Parts: sequence; C-alpha cells; structure tokens
Amino acid sequence: MTAPISGRVGVVNIKQGNVAKAGDNGASGIFATINQISPIYVAFSITQSLLPALREAMTNGAKVVATPQGSKTRSEGKLAILDNAVDANTGTIVARAIFDNADEKLWPGQLCNLQLTIRIEPNQVVVPREAIQIGQNGNFVFTIVDGKVQVAPVEAGRTQDGETVVLTGLKGGESVVVDGALLLVEGSKVEIRNPPKGAT
Repeated sequence: MTAPISGRVGVVNIKQGNVAKAGDNGASGIFATINQISPIYVAFSITQSLLPALREAMTNGAKVVATPQGSKTRSEGKLAILDNAVDANTGTIVARAIFDNADEKLWPGQLCNLQLTIRIEPNQVVVPREAIQIGQNGNFVFTIVDGKVQVAPVEAGRTQDGETVVLTGLKGGESVVVDGALLLVEGSKVEIRNPPKGAT
C-alpha cells in the first residue's frame, strides 16, 4: 500500500481481522490519516479593513511569523492564500500562510500566535500613544523645550505595539510628555523624572 502524499501517519484505525472495503467512508473504512507536515499551512482571520493592504502585501511576499502556544520557538513563512469572500457575519476574511516547516516546529491542529508584516515604513516619526492628546482643534502633543511645554499640533497615523506614527507636526528627536498631560497648559514648567536610558 502506497500513501498518496508525504507526511505523518496517525493512529491506525483498522487492525488485523477487521472488515474493510473500498469506498467505505465510515470510521471503520479509514485505515489511517496522513497529515502533511512540510510544507504546512496556518489559517487565520483578518479584519476586512486590511484587505487592500493584504492584497498588495501578497505581491511582495508578506512575512508571517508563527509561535506555537507554550513555545518560544518561531517559524517564518509567507502569506499565500486569501479566501474569495469576506464573512458577512464577522467582517473578516480567512487567510493562509505557508511554512516550509522542515524542523516540524508547527503541528497540524496546533494553536499559534501570528505576527503578519503587511508593510515596512522606514524613517517614521513615532511617539508613545499616551503622548497623543485630543483637543478642540484636533490631535496634539506637548513637547518640552528648555523645561517648558509647548503645544505641537500633529496628525496621527496608525498605532502599533504602543507607538503611534506622527505623520505631520514633529521632525523627530523632540521630547514629549507622556504622563500628567491633563495638568498642563502652554508654557507650563515641567521636570523630566526618571527618563529612560538613552532618552533625550
């Protein structure tokens, strides 16, 4: 008997003496299940608002990193397939990433944490999201100049990993207020307490 694919064979269901026949789809007719391990697909759902970015990312080989739950090992793959319709009930679309998985770190049916890189935007000005304040005229941040705060109107972009991209309003390198902003007004004196190592 020759297997139609390469992979890992599971528990054998039929033993010597069992009756089996061709075309029997019942449990008694399945000799064993073979799961393909290398390569392997990982399926996940993405909100439909990211669909245009996902389609563009697929042409550039968007990188996907999978970390099996309970493990610190990471596997790198790429976005391979997008479903042909958005689920109207959830507003999401199913995607699949493919991994070589030669080391068999990923296992069929296993839950993973995924990180998908849709695009890379180098040389962006970012601030901690706590620094972005909302005023009557839009978003702004408090910058610190000579021990006093100044209001700097900004246009905020997306937020990722606790940092918000500032599209306009800052040049980069400014010191901004991230705590106690509700107590400040233009010209207030401030003191930087316990600045992080390497901060300016």
